[in-house]
Amino acid sequence: MESAQRTTGKNKFFHSIGFRLSASIGAVVATFSAALIIAAYLVFNNYTVSSARRQYQETANTVSANYDNYFSSVISVSNCIASLTYNLSDLTASKDSLVNEFDSIMAVKSDITGLALYQYDGKAYYLHDSTSRNVPTNVTGASWYQAALVNPTLNVFSRGAENVFMMSKVITFNKGEDSTVLLVTVSSVATSIYQLDLGTNGKIIIYDKDYHAVYLSSGTALEDAETTLLKQGVIGFSQVSFGGHNFILSQFTISNTTWRLAIFQNFDAVTQTLQRFIVTTILLIVGMIVASILVLFLVSRSVTKPISALRSSMEKVEEQGYQSYEPVPLTGSIETKDLARNYNEMILRIKTLNEDILAEQNAQRLAELHALQNQINPHFLYNTLDSIVFLIDDGQNKEASEMVVALSRFFRISISKGHNIISLSDEIEHVRNYLLIQKIRYKDSFEYSIDVPEDLLGLQVIKLILQPIVENAIQHGLLNREGVGKIAIKGQMEGDMLLLSVHDNGYGIMPYKVQDIYASFVDKNAYNGVGLKNVYQRLKIYFGDKADVRIDSELDEGTTVTLKIPVKERKINEE
Repeated sequence: MESAQRTTGKNKFFHSIGFRLSASIGAVVATFSAALIIAAYLVFNNYTVSSARRQYQETANTVSANYDNYFSSVISVSNCIASLTYNLSDLTASKDSLVNEFDSIMAVKSDITGLALYQYDGKAYYLHDSTSRNVPTNVTGASWYQAALVNPTLNVFSRGAENVFMMSKVITFNKGEDSTVLLVTVSSVATSIYQLDLGTNGKIIIYDKDYHAVYLSSGTALEDAETTLLKQGVIGFSQVSFGGHNFILSQFTISNTTWRLAIFQNFDAVTQTLQRFIVTTILLIVGMIVASILVLFLVSRSVTKPISALRSSMEKVEEQGYQSYEPVPLTGSIETKDLARNYNEMILRIKTLNEDILAEQNAQRLAELHALQNQINPHFLYNTLDSIVFLIDDGQNKEASEMVVALSRFFRISISKGHNIISLSDEIEHVRNYLLIQKIRYKDSFEYSIDVPEDLLGLQVIKLILQPIVENAIQHGLLNREGVGKIAIKGQMEGDMLLLSVHDNGYGIMPYKVQDIYASFVDKNAYNGVGLKNVYQRLKIYFGDKADVRIDSELDEGTTVTLKIPVKERKINEE
C-alpha cells in the first residue's frame, strides 16, 4: 500500500519542482513565441505580399496601357489612310502618291509589314508587302475580307503562331462614292513595347475569344494548364500556381479588339521570402525556447538540488533507519539552508531519543527475560524438594541421594554462571537430570528417550525451555495412567528453523483446552499454568515473531508440544 502511494522512480522527474517550473515557464515562453511568430508572419505577409502584389499590378497596368496605346497607334494608321483616300477620285491614277504615303507610313512604323487595298470584288488596287510575302491578288474568300464587308468599321485577326496580326477595314474614296477594303499587316505584335523581367516561366500572352494564342512572349503554343487558368480567370488580378511555380495572373481586354492580354509574373521570390522569414523566425524562437529552458533548468536545479538531497536523506532514513543518517549539506538559497539546518537538528534529536528508547526497551526486555527465567526456578525447586522430602519420609535414602545429585547437576546448568543462553547440549543435559529426578520420584512409572543429532548440539537456545514441557507431560499426561508412560524428545532442522518436540502417550488435551492455552499466550490476564506460557513468552522476547509453540493432541493418544526456534535470525550477545 505504501509503495503504491509513493511516486515511482519513473514518474519522479515529471512530478519534480524543476520539471514543473521549467515546463510551466517553457509553456509560457513557447506560447508567447508562437503568438510572436503568428503576429510577425501576419504583419510581414500583409506588408510584403500586399506591396509585391501592388507593384506587380502597377507593372501589369503599365504593360496593358502600352498595348492599348500601341494598338490605338496601329489603328490610327488605317484612319490616316482613310483620310488620304477620301478625296481621291481614282485610286489607280493616284498610285504614285499612295506609294509615297505608304512608304512613309511603313518607314515610321517598322512593325507594319504590309499595306494593301482591294476592291469589293476582291481584286487588288495596290499591294505593298515589306516581307516579300506572296500576297494573293484575289481575296474574296479570305475571312478578314468577308468580316470587313460585314463590319466595315474595323476587324482584327491573328495569323497563327507567327505572332502576326491583320486589321481589315472598309475605306471610301471619291468623297465616299466608292469603297475599297484596307488590309494592314503587323508583325511581332509589338514585342518592343515593354521589356519586362517576368521571372522563371513568366510570359505575356495575347489570345482571342477562342483561346487561341495571338502572341506568346515565350513558347510556341498555349499549354493546357495555361488555357485552363485563362478560362477560369476573370478580368483583373489573381494568384495562381502551375508547373511548380506561383504567379500573379493579370488579364485585360485590349481596346478596339476582341483580344485579351494575359501577363504571368512569377511570384516565387515573394513566397520564398515568406518561407525563409518563417523558417528563420521559427529557428530563432526555438533557440530562445531552448536557451530559456536551459536557463530555467540551471536556476531550478540550484533550487531543487538541496531539496532533492533532503528528500534522499529522508528516504534513506525511512528505509535503513536513523543509523544511516548523514547530515544534509547546507547549500542553495537561504530558505533551503534553513530547511536543511532544521532537518539536521531534528534528525539528531530524533536519533538521540530513539537510541534512548531502544536502550530502555532493551533493558526492559532483559528484565522481563530474567523475571520469567526466575519464575520457573522456584516452581521446579518447590516440586523437586517436595519429592526429596517424600523419598526421605518413605525411607528411600538411596533414591533421595541420587535425586539430590541430579538436582545439583540440574541447578548447575540452570545457574550457568548467570547466563540465560546455553547450548542445546546443556539444555538436553538439564532436562535429562530433570527426568532422572522425576523417574526416582515416581518409581519408574514412565520411560523417556532423547533423539537430537550431534550437529545440532552446538546451537544456542534459552535455558529451561524443555523442562517445563516435560513437567507438564508428567503431571498432566502420565500420572495415574495405567501402564508405562513414554516421553520422547526429538530435535531436527526444518529450513532455518530448529524444531524441538516433546511427545507423551498420556491422556491428551481437550480441543477447547488447547485453544484456551493458545489464548493465554497473548492474553496477560488469562491463566493456564506457568510453564508453557513462560516458555512461549521467553521465545517471543528473544527470537521474535517467527518463534512459536505448537500443540498437537488427541484424547487417549497423547500430546506433542513443538518449539519452533529460528536459528539464522537469533540475536547474539543478548545478555
